Amino acid sequence: MKKTTQQNLNENIAAILMLLGGFWAIYYFSVELTEMLEGINSKHSIISIDKGAFYLLGAGIGIIATVAIIVLSRYYKQQIPKKIRTASVFTLIFSIPLAFILPHFIAYPTEKKLESMGYEYCPDMSTQWLHDVTSVYVNDMKLCIEPEHKVPNLPNF
Repeated sequence: MKKTTQQNLNENIAAILMLLGGFWAIYYFSVELTEMLEGINSKHSIISIDKGAFYLLGAGIGIIATVAIIVLSRYYKQQIPKKIRTASVFTLIFSIPLAFILPHFIAYPTEKKLESMGYEYCPDMSTQWLHDVTSVYVNDMKLCIEPEHKVPNLPNF
């Protein structure tokens, strides 16, 4: 069955949007990691650890790998060369545990480091929604105030 021009256009737009989403996820991960490390190195008075942002590295890599497999299969129209197929599938499979393991490998040692530097966990400024946890640490508990605009924690199911 021959695809119409509209179907090809829709597939191309979907691939571009997925790529943008994948690159945005990696960018957001990088920004959050950089801000956290800068806060620790500069000894800011308030430092947040956004675990949800750390899930995005694996998600972004997985999305990009998926798009690569789809686009390559369309480009080659038959069988993708074995080396390219193996690399793409390995990247996709690698991204799944990365998305679930990396946040814990970053957050736990960082929390211990902050506690050893004299920072304290601030529950009033921290948030949680399902697995997305933002832990806030302060070097003076006087700074630990509940923000007026904070959304109440949603229940975990």
